Amino acid sequence: MKFAQENVAGLEVAAANQKVWLYAEDGKTLVTSATTNANGWVDFGLQPEHFAIAYKVGNQFIYQGISANPGEFKVISPFDETVELDSDLPTGGCQVSKAIQINAVNGDNFEARTNHPEWISTLGEDGKTLTICAARAPIDGKFDLWLTSSAGYQQVEDVSWQGTTNLTFSPQATTLREWSLNLGTSTLFAANVVISNPEQLAIYSSVTYNLESWDKLDVPRLNDSSYSLVFFGRDYKSIGYKVAHTFTSLSAIPSINLPAASIEQLTWNATQQTVTWDTNPSSTVDFFELSVQLSGTRLSLVTMVDKNQTSFTVPQLPQELGGSPDDHSTVELASVDFQSYNNLNDWLSATQTPLITLHEFIEKLRDAEKSATRITVSK
Repeated sequence: MKFAQENVAGLEVAAANQKVWLYAEDGKTLVTSATTNANGWVDFGLQPEHFAIAYKVGNQFIYQGISANPGEFKVISPFDETVELDSDLPTGGCQVSKAIQINAVNGDNFEARTNHPEWISTLGEDGKTLTICAARAPIDGKFDLWLTSSAGYQQVEDVSWQGTTNLTFSPQATTLREWSLNLGTSTLFAANVVISNPEQLAIYSSVTYNLESWDKLDVPRLNDSSYSLVFFGRDYKSIGYKVAHTFTSLSAIPSINLPAASIEQLTWNATQQTVTWDTNPSSTVDFFELSVQLSGTRLSLVTMVDKNQTSFTVPQLPQELGGSPDDHSTVELASVDFQSYNNLNDWLSATQTPLITLHEFIEKLRDAEKSATRITVSK
């Protein structure tokens, strides 16, 4: 069994020294553990047709049942916490950073977004310097920049990660475009719409609490051939909605029709270490994603569950993780509906195979998320 991950240059490499835990055929009894070698391989010997594995990445203990050994697993490392922004440090805590001098800034609420990685930054105390902090420099050495203020927007393409950069903020005017939002039976108190271009640069992002009068979006005047729109909403019952669509023109922004919640009840029994839920029979679901917090740690057990299941029992956990779920643990269950897939087996067959590279896996994930509905219930 081989594990592959991405290195700091964005290339696929063997996931060496990755500890992996093996579970018995019941999927719950912890049998043993092993560490991958320099080539990313771990050998547990001959295994039954059905078994399970788990491995730790960042603050996630990822558990996966196996019905057919794919031979190779793709490991996506989360954002490196050691390089996240820390405003108390002179350099923002960045191990890798890029300073950009912005001249002639005008308008209120100035901010910048970049696609390496996609996140928001604001001007420093001098009102002119923008510091972009990333887990790694762009693979091709360049990135795109999106500058906005109340005065308008400016797109800056192919900014080099090396050397100094000086820009003059020359904003262009936006234009109002009609769109529609149908909440159905949902009672949202807040929502966010993000529109991205083909380079995964967020060219529009807006949050509102006045959803009933939200019938227009003030978007830039661009003529790319494809865009993606992601709608995020939160209601008063701890239900989160994420609906994504692709479209071809900013003059015809797709409407959002919120479906009925696919998860009607979520229950956590700490004594039995079991999560149970009821589903809406009229909803469309490919599979579920479950997260259960481990008490006293920053870790969460994360797993994917078949759409026909209505319960999940936490497996035996390694003692070295330092905790188990208890009555106070946060439990989160998300239903996932990808337009191009029908069930969990379809998704795993397409993504967990040695025939595709990690880069291809990431692209499949991004493409799937562009046309997807995800409804999350937390407890």
